[in-house]
Amino acid sequence: MGLHNELPSGATPLDANELDGLIPIHLVNRRQLNELEQQNQKVAPVDRIVIGFHHQLVAIHPFPNSNGRQARLITDVLIQQLGEPLFCWGGRSPLIEPTKLRSEYIEALRFADRGNLEPLWTFARQG
Repeated sequence: MGLHNELPSGATPLDANELDGLIPIHLVNRRQLNELEQQNQKVAPVDRIVIGFHHQLVAIHPFPNSNGRQARLITDVLIQQLGEPLFCWGGRSPLIEPTKLRSEYIEALRFADRGNLEPLWTFARQG
């Protein structure tokens, strides 16, 4: 890959075996991988699993409409079954109308697409 030509000083490139199957495909070196792991450690372990589950449900996108609503509902059921407090999803707005809050939710999902779950977790837990 030609991407390693732009590595910061001291950064060790990830080899082909390490890159194979790595979900955040934008990572090219260990420093980026370490930073991402540090970001994800701020999220509580159960929340990390449940938020990752939510992100994957949205990513599957099985319906032409209402994927986010279905994913939030199922995620709420899961977190409740695990004995944790429900997420407030930015204040319990249905997130249906094109509002600033919905834009924040979609942006948090985009961060999750790139491997960073913290903005989605923060959005889900903010009230």
